Amino acid sequence: MPGRGLLPQRATRGQRGLSMTLNKMFLGAVIAALAGVGFAAQANAAVIQNFSGSGIEPLDNLDVSAEVSFLIENGKITVTMTNTTPYTFASNQVLTGLDFTLSNVNTVSMTSATGTPRSVAANGTYTDGAAASLLSTWSILDTGTNTFSWSFNPNAEYGIIGVPEGDGDYSTANGSVKNNNGHNPFSAITGTFVITSAAITEDTTVSDVLFRFNTNRSSTVPGDDGGGEIPEPASLGVLGLGALALVARRRKA
Repeated sequence: MPGRGLLPQRATRGQRGLSMTLNKMFLGAVIAALAGVGFAAQANAAVIQNFSGSGIEPLDNLDVSAEVSFLIENGKITVTMTNTTPYTFASNQVLTGLDFTLSNVNTVSMTSATGTPRSVAANGTYTDGAAASLLSTWSILDTGTNTFSWSFNPNAEYGIIGVPEGDGDYSTANGSVKNNNGHNPFSAITGTFVITSAAITEDTTVSDVLFRFNTNRSSTVPGDDGGGEIPEPASLGVLGLGALALVARRRKA
Protein backbone atom coordinates (compact mmCIF):
# COMPACT_ATOMS: atom_id res chain seq x y z
CA MET A 1 0.00 0.00 0.00
CA PRO A 2 1.28 3.46 -0.79
CA GLY A 3 2.36 5.38 2.20
CA ARG A 4 -0.41 7.58 3.56
CA GLY A 5 1.80 9.64 5.82
CA LEU A 6 0.99 10.60 9.36
CA LEU A 7 -2.33 12.30 9.97
CA PRO A 8 -2.72 14.81 12.79
CA GLN A 9 -4.45 13.31 15.74
CA ARG A 10 -7.52 15.00 17.10
CA ALA A 11 -7.19 16.28 20.58
CA THR A 12 -9.29 14.43 23.07
CA ARG A 13 -11.93 16.25 25.06
CA GLY A 14 -9.69 16.06 28.08
CA GLN A 15 -6.75 17.58 26.22
CA ARG A 16 -8.93 20.41 24.89
CA GLY A 17 -10.20 21.09 28.38
CA LEU A 18 -6.67 21.16 29.78
CA SER A 19 -5.57 23.59 27.06
CA MET A 20 -8.48 25.93 27.79
CA THR A 21 -7.73 25.76 31.49
CA LEU A 22 -4.07 26.65 30.92
CA ASN A 23 -5.03 29.55 28.66
CA LYS A 24 -7.40 30.90 31.29
CA MET A 25 -4.73 30.54 33.95
CA PHE A 26 -2.21 32.40 31.78
CA LEU A 27 -4.65 35.21 31.00
CA GLY A 28 -5.54 35.47 34.67
CA ALA A 29 -1.86 35.76 35.57
CA VAL A 30 -1.36 38.45 32.94
CA ILE A 31 -4.36 40.44 34.18
CA ALA A 32 -3.14 40.18 37.77
CA ALA A 33 0.34 41.27 36.75
CA LEU A 34 -1.04 44.19 34.78
CA ALA A 35 -3.11 45.28 37.75
CA GLY A 36 -0.09 44.99 40.03
CA VAL A 37 2.14 47.02 37.75
CA GLY A 38 -0.54 49.65 37.35
CA PHE A 39 -0.88 49.93 41.10
CA ALA A 40 2.88 50.15 41.57
CA ALA A 41 3.15 52.87 38.95
CA GLN A 42 0.38 54.83 40.62
CA ALA A 43 1.85 54.37 44.08
CA ASN A 44 5.31 55.53 42.96
CA ALA A 45 4.19 58.32 40.66
CA ALA A 46 5.96 61.63 41.10
CA VAL A 47 6.71 64.76 39.13
CA ILE A 48 9.93 66.67 38.55
CA GLN A 49 10.06 70.41 37.87
CA ASN A 50 13.35 71.98 36.80
CA PHE A 51 14.39 75.63 36.83
CA SER A 52 17.60 77.42 35.82
CA GLY A 53 18.84 80.98 35.82
CA SER A 54 21.94 83.05 35.06
CA GLY A 55 23.00 86.67 35.31
CA ILE A 56 25.59 89.14 36.59
CA GLU A 57 25.87 89.92 40.28
CA PRO A 58 26.05 93.70 40.75
CA LEU A 59 28.82 94.06 43.35
CA ASP A 60 31.77 92.95 41.20
CA ASN A 61 30.03 92.21 37.89
CA LEU A 62 30.71 88.49 38.19
CA ASP A 63 28.86 85.70 36.40
CA VAL A 64 26.38 83.66 38.45
CA SER A 65 24.14 80.78 37.42
CA ALA A 66 22.23 77.97 39.10
CA GLU A 67 19.79 75.11 38.59
CA VAL A 68 17.20 73.57 40.88
CA SER A 69 15.18 70.37 40.66
CA PHE A 70 11.96 69.77 42.60
CA LEU A 71 11.00 66.09 42.97
CA ILE A 72 7.36 66.28 44.05
CA GLU A 73 5.78 63.28 45.78
CA ASN A 74 2.82 62.85 48.07
CA GLY A 75 3.78 64.48 51.36
CA LYS A 76 7.25 65.73 50.44
CA ILE A 77 9.44 67.57 47.96
CA THR A 78 13.14 66.87 47.46
CA VAL A 79 14.90 70.04 46.32
CA THR A 80 18.35 69.81 44.73
CA MET A 81 20.14 73.13 44.19
CA THR A 82 23.22 73.28 41.97
CA ASN A 83 25.61 76.20 41.58
CA THR A 84 26.47 76.13 37.85
CA THR A 85 28.54 79.34 37.86
CA PRO A 86 31.39 78.65 35.39
CA TYR A 87 34.13 79.91 37.73
CA THR A 88 34.42 81.10 41.33
CA PHE A 89 36.29 84.30 42.16
CA ALA A 90 34.45 85.58 45.24
CA SER A 91 31.83 84.67 47.81
CA ASN A 92 29.45 86.92 45.84
CA GLN A 93 29.05 83.90 43.53
CA VAL A 94 28.14 81.44 46.29
CA LEU A 95 24.54 80.19 46.12
CA THR A 96 22.90 80.98 49.45
CA GLY A 97 19.15 81.08 48.94
CA LEU A 98 16.10 80.08 46.95
CA ASP A 99 12.61 81.60 46.89
CA PHE A 100 9.64 79.73 45.41
CA THR A 101 5.86 79.40 45.55
CA LEU A 102 3.86 76.17 45.93
CA SER A 103 0.41 76.05 44.37
CA ASN A 104 -1.61 74.47 47.17
CA VAL A 105 0.63 74.43 50.24
CA ASN A 106 0.63 77.02 53.03
CA THR A 107 3.20 75.58 55.43
CA VAL A 108 6.14 73.16 55.23
CA SER A 109 8.87 71.73 57.44
CA MET A 110 12.47 71.10 56.38
CA THR A 111 13.40 67.62 57.55
CA SER A 112 16.74 67.11 55.82
CA ALA A 113 19.57 69.16 54.30
CA THR A 114 22.79 67.60 53.04
CA GLY A 115 25.89 68.61 51.11
CA THR A 116 29.55 67.72 50.62
CA PRO A 117 31.89 69.94 52.69
CA ARG A 118 34.56 71.67 50.57
CA SER A 119 37.38 73.49 52.36
CA VAL A 120 39.48 75.93 50.32
CA ALA A 121 43.04 76.55 51.52
CA ALA A 122 45.03 79.78 51.27
CA ASN A 123 46.71 78.62 48.06
CA GLY A 124 43.37 77.74 46.44
CA THR A 125 43.60 73.97 46.70
CA TYR A 126 40.59 72.29 48.25
CA THR A 127 39.56 69.12 50.02
CA ASP A 128 36.13 67.51 50.12
CA GLY A 129 34.79 65.68 53.14
CA ALA A 130 32.02 63.16 53.71
CA ALA A 131 28.40 64.23 53.25
CA ALA A 132 27.25 66.47 56.08
CA SER A 133 24.07 68.08 57.39
CA LEU A 134 23.39 71.69 56.40
CA LEU A 135 20.60 72.16 58.95
CA SER A 136 22.81 74.28 61.22
CA THR A 137 23.20 77.08 58.65
CA TRP A 138 20.19 76.69 56.33
CA SER A 139 16.56 77.17 57.32
CA ILE A 140 13.32 77.73 55.47
CA LEU A 141 11.18 80.83 56.00
CA ASP A 142 7.48 80.00 55.93
CA THR A 143 5.30 83.04 55.24
CA GLY A 144 2.01 81.14 55.42
CA THR A 145 1.03 82.45 51.99
CA ASN A 146 2.29 79.65 49.71
CA THR A 147 5.65 81.43 49.30
CA PHE A 148 8.83 80.06 50.87
CA SER A 149 12.44 81.18 51.09
CA TRP A 150 15.60 79.45 52.19
CA SER A 151 17.52 81.59 54.63
CA PHE A 152 21.28 81.46 55.07
CA ASN A 153 23.30 82.87 57.96
CA PRO A 154 25.65 85.38 56.22
CA ASN A 155 28.56 84.51 58.49
CA ALA A 156 28.02 80.78 58.35
CA GLU A 157 29.45 77.80 56.55
CA TYR A 158 28.02 75.64 53.78
CA GLY A 159 27.06 78.16 51.14
CA ILE A 160 26.92 76.25 47.84
CA ILE A 161 30.12 77.02 45.95
CA GLY A 162 30.58 76.52 42.21
CA VAL A 163 33.47 75.00 40.29
CA PRO A 164 37.00 76.38 40.56
CA GLU A 165 38.54 78.56 37.87
CA GLY A 166 41.50 77.79 35.68
CA ASP A 167 43.77 74.94 36.82
CA GLY A 168 41.23 72.97 38.81
CA ASP A 169 41.59 74.90 42.04
CA TYR A 170 40.51 78.22 43.52
CA SER A 171 43.93 79.91 43.29
CA THR A 172 42.45 82.92 41.44
CA ALA A 173 39.73 83.44 44.07
CA ASN A 174 40.00 86.22 46.62
CA GLY A 175 40.11 86.09 50.40
CA SER A 176 36.35 85.73 50.76
CA VAL A 177 36.81 82.18 49.45
CA LYS A 178 40.38 81.11 50.22
CA ASN A 179 41.10 80.20 53.83
CA ASN A 180 38.10 82.21 55.02
CA ASN A 181 37.21 80.71 58.38
CA GLY A 182 33.76 82.25 58.35
CA HIS A 183 32.72 80.59 55.09
CA ASN A 184 34.76 77.38 55.02
CA PRO A 185 33.73 74.72 54.51
CA PHE A 186 31.39 75.41 51.63
CA SER A 187 28.94 72.88 50.21
CA ALA A 188 30.53 71.59 47.01
CA ILE A 189 28.44 72.35 43.90
CA THR A 190 25.10 71.03 45.22
CA GLY A 191 22.85 70.95 48.25
CA THR A 192 19.85 68.65 48.71
CA PHE A 193 16.91 69.62 50.92
CA VAL A 194 13.72 67.76 51.84
CA ILE A 195 10.55 69.62 52.83
CA THR A 196 7.39 67.92 54.02
CA SER A 197 3.71 68.77 54.37
CA ALA A 198 0.50 66.76 54.34
CA ALA A 199 -0.79 69.25 51.76
CA ILE A 200 1.87 68.33 49.18
CA THR A 201 0.52 66.08 46.42
CA GLU A 202 1.59 65.09 42.91
CA ASP A 203 -0.58 67.97 41.69
CA THR A 204 1.47 70.54 43.60
CA THR A 205 3.31 72.88 41.25
CA VAL A 206 6.26 75.21 41.77
CA SER A 207 6.51 78.78 40.44
CA ASP A 208 8.19 82.15 41.09
CA VAL A 209 11.64 80.64 41.57
CA LEU A 210 14.38 83.10 42.52
CA PHE A 211 18.02 82.13 43.13
CA ARG A 212 20.00 84.13 45.71
CA PHE A 213 23.76 84.62 45.74
CA ASN A 214 26.30 86.24 48.08
CA THR A 215 26.50 85.46 51.77
CA ASN A 216 23.89 88.12 52.52
CA ARG A 217 21.59 86.75 49.76
CA SER A 218 21.58 90.17 48.08
CA SER A 219 22.13 89.13 44.44
CA THR A 220 19.10 87.52 42.81
CA VAL A 221 18.49 85.70 39.52
CA PRO A 222 15.01 84.53 38.42
CA GLY A 223 14.60 80.87 37.52
CA ASP A 224 13.15 79.86 34.17
CA ASP A 225 10.88 76.82 34.17
CA GLY A 226 12.67 74.03 32.37
CA GLY A 227 9.58 71.83 32.32
CA GLY A 228 8.84 68.54 34.03
CA GLU A 229 8.93 64.85 33.37
CA ILE A 230 7.62 61.60 34.80
CA PRO A 231 10.49 60.21 36.85
CA GLU A 232 11.84 56.71 36.63
CA PRO A 233 9.53 54.70 38.95
CA ALA A 234 6.37 55.54 37.00
CA SER A 235 8.17 55.12 33.67
CA LEU A 236 9.24 51.64 34.69
CA GLY A 237 5.62 50.82 35.44
CA VAL A 238 4.58 51.85 31.93
CA LEU A 239 7.41 49.80 30.42
CA GLY A 240 6.28 46.83 32.46
CA LEU A 241 2.77 47.11 31.05
CA GLY A 242 4.13 47.10 27.51
CA ALA A 243 6.34 44.10 28.14
CA LEU A 244 3.50 42.05 29.60
CA ALA A 245 1.20 42.94 26.71
CA LEU A 246 3.87 41.84 24.25
CA VAL A 247 4.24 38.48 25.98
CA ALA A 248 0.49 37.95 25.88
CA ARG A 249 0.33 38.65 22.13
CA ARG A 250 3.20 36.27 21.47
CA ARG A 251 1.55 33.48 23.40
CA LYS A 252 -1.74 34.12 21.60
CA ALA A 253 -0.05 33.87 18.20
